[in-house]
Amino acid sequence: MCAVHKPCGVASVAWITDNHTFAVACDDAKVYIYSIDRDDSFPVLNLQRSFVEHSDVLTSLYVQPINKLAISAGFDGHICVWNVGGETHPVKVYSPSGSSIVWGLDGRIDASWFASAHQDKSVRLWDPRESSNTKTQLQMEFDCPCTSLCCFSENEIACGFENGSVALLDTRNPSKPVNNSTMVHSGAIHSIQVESNVVITGGDDGAVKTMKGSSSNVVHRHQDYVRCVSRRPNTSDVYSGGWDGAIISTCDVDLIKY
Repeated sequence: MCAVHKPCGVASVAWITDNHTFAVACDDAKVYIYSIDRDDSFPVLNLQRSFVEHSDVLTSLYVQPINKLAISAGFDGHICVWNVGGETHPVKVYSPSGSSIVWGLDGRIDASWFASAHQDKSVRLWDPRESSNTKTQLQMEFDCPCTSLCCFSENEIACGFENGSVALLDTRNPSKPVNNSTMVHSGAIHSIQVESNVVITGGDDGAVKTMKGSSSNVVHRHQDYVRCVSRRPNTSDVYSGGWDGAIISTCDVDLIKY
């Protein structure tokens, strides 16, 4: 296990291009880029750079590996696109109509669209090729705010909700978007990941969990709200960050199929 403690809360973590570099969004409105190096065979986290544009707490971060772009969002209602290896100012800033808190971001692996989850109970799909910074490709409404999401197939999105439940959304059938709802946490789910049918969630109850159907197992716990979970590529190692200021990793997690 390795950890770095920051004077601010960690909101979201996303891998960039390999097993050695990742981005972190924090409640100080900044995005940080870290590399994983080794010192006497022990992993060490080193800060590479930081991005500043948002005016309020960040909640979510999504990385497009194909074009090495990082997309961040938070309490200011704006969605910023960053070139991870380029300048420290954003490439583009989206300004959704009726801007409310953006709780979650994720997108297709081919970068053809990405989705955002908003406090106004909407989930919106964006086409990055669209020149407008306000026009959405699709907008879906719910009874409860979606607080995290993960695009895990060509048309499906796994959603974590404010009431602690997990459900699936099919963009091909937006009139009936939710099915297979399952209660997982006792508080809002602010991070959800699906990779090779493995579901990992982090919630306001401080727990990081793997789930199968209606049952779930605790991987590890934070001392405060969990805001991000991530599975290290090509491994069974689970990383998470929370408002306790800690980034925690647990190696060789017994991952459960969903």
